[in-house]
Amino acid sequence: MQNISVIWLKNGNFTVIDADMFDELNAYKWSQDKDGHVYRYETIPHCGGHITHWMHRVVNRTKKGDFTDHRNLLAWDNRRINLRTCSGAQNRQNAPKRKGNTSSVFKGVNWDKRSNKWRMQIVVNGRQIYGYFDMEGEAALAYNALAQQHFGEFARLNDVKPFVATTFPDRSIKDQLWPPAN
Repeated sequence: MQNISVIWLKNGNFTVIDADMFDELNAYKWSQDKDGHVYRYETIPHCGGHITHWMHRVVNRTKKGDFTDHRNLLAWDNRRINLRTCSGAQNRQNAPKRKGNTSSVFKGVNWDKRSNKWRMQIVVNGRQIYGYFDMEGEAALAYNALAQQHFGEFARLNDVKPFVATTFPDRSIKDQLWPPAN
């Protein structure tokens, strides 16, 4: 079992860290933003400004220009095993489903009123790829396949097991993608 410690935050919540970092991190008072990320301010003398120190960046020793990703999406889990350095694109690839998408329970899937079908959308290297499907679970499977292929370990996949129908129409998911997959 991993040695972990808890640091209590100003709002009464807590963060989890590796035990060997407790003394270094607990020397400061930490806060939590609305998304659960843990931070502290450092005031800059003589100018009235401040620097924000994000705990996940401190723990991961993230360099300027890089990002730190929480593998399990729990912003209060700041153990080293849960953190990894990444690019901005990789950080977005591991993000959960957007809150504004209310038509589907799946990431990368929404209901398209014009076509009267489920639309799968994914961005790969700045290029948008679409697919239209009769079933929501089918669109989610298509998203998962492309995310796994292009995003690798950063792919945040949909849990489609409860939603997948027992049979799919007699056509390939690949045939429904636009632009056509190579």
